[in-house]
Amino acid sequence: MMQEIKNLFRHRYLIIELVKKDLKSKYIGSKIGMFWSVFFPLARLLTFIFVFSAILKVRFDDKEGITNFALYMICGMLPWFFFQQAIVRSETVLLENANMVKYIIFPTKIFPFYVTISSLIDMIIGFIFFTLAVGFVMHTINIFTIPFVLIIIVLQFVFTMGFSWIFATLNILIRDTFHIVDLSLMIWMYLTPIFYPENMIPMWAKSIVTINPMAYFVRYYREIYFKNRFPDVSEIMIFFAISLALFFIGYYMFKKNQGKFADLI
Repeated sequence: MMQEIKNLFRHRYLIIELVKKDLKSKYIGSKIGMFWSVFFPLARLLTFIFVFSAILKVRFDDKEGITNFALYMICGMLPWFFFQQAIVRSETVLLENANMVKYIIFPTKIFPFYVTISSLIDMIIGFIFFTLAVGFVMHTINIFTIPFVLIIIVLQFVFTMGFSWIFATLNILIRDTFHIVDLSLMIWMYLTPIFYPENMIPMWAKSIVTINPMAYFVRYYREIYFKNRFPDVSEIMIFFAISLALFFIGYYMFKKNQGKFADLI
């Protein structure tokens, strides 16, 4: 297990260069380049706040607007966007780099890893602006919650990375995987309490949340930001063990099949 982590660490400079290249490639030809990676999350945040607080005035109880819905929803959307983007990009990253996979001796396991890190950076930028928005709107920023947020971010990265390797492998072995996962992610998003609170879920559907790992991540972020409360430590430890197991299952699945990739691409 530790040897596999050391293998990734050994390629850290290559991973950093690939992440930098990926972030730059998103904004090739742009006058302000990578500054879009900052402006886009900020613009999206401000748009959600304006639409749901000033126009729709959505509310869950007697309170209207930002604190009751816009920020609540954004807190769920940020981790979901990271998870979705990482999975979708990991599925196609080997095909996008087919020449390197087929003709160059290259540690292919790095491909899903670097696109997942790139997606993670987008989420972190989003959370920076979100944290400032919570402080501005709710007139409080508890700096002691930031380490807790970082713990959940690391936990989510480990969890997501396992899926990234799994679906990167499956999409090469079974080309229908991309379409199946695309549909599944859409359904999964609506089954995750992002656009609605958990207490609105009917009793017969509670089991959906219980077996939905993304529902836990959304809940963890919201508990930290809106309740200044770190989730139950025993639950976090169990979830970390599951995420770590998924991480290595995905890694070994990718490693076992990577010899076939050059022939199948």
